[in-house]
Amino acid sequence: MSGKGEGGEGVVAEQLEETCRCHGVSGSCAAKTCWRRLAPFPRTADALRRRYLSARLLLVPNSHRDLRRAHRTLGWSGRQLQLLYLDETPPLCSWTHGRRCSDADNCAMLCCGRGFHTVRRPLAHKCRCHWLHERLLCDWCRHSRTYYFCE
Repeated sequence: MSGKGEGGEGVVAEQLEETCRCHGVSGSCAAKTCWRRLAPFPRTADALRRRYLSARLLLVPNSHRDLRRAHRTLGWSGRQLQLLYLDETPPLCSWTHGRRCSDADNCAMLCCGRGFHTVRRPLAHKCRCHWLHERLLCDWCRHSRTYYFCE
């Protein structure tokens, strides 16, 4: 969706909260400054998740008029945002074969329960460098790194 107040941006904007600070002698609040700021991230994330879970499929509109009609049909109003999507999410598990994970715990989630394999690869880089007679001399340090890939 595009436009101000629609989609995820609108959900974040709904979560903005006003914060004020008093100014004056001994906290007398002779002047007050207020501003809007983002709500704590967990609250905003929860609101986005609730909207995501209640999102509705929109049959592909042919025009903006069809999109406006869909909003009316779905009970959309400027006050409450209804997230819409155009296509079903494809089964992502079929796409994760060979995907690199950050660690074993990450693979448990990304690999859809199919398991993963581990690969150790040797690496070398210049280290312990020092200047000797206007020349830079370095040793080669060797170590290995572990990579994880979905089955």
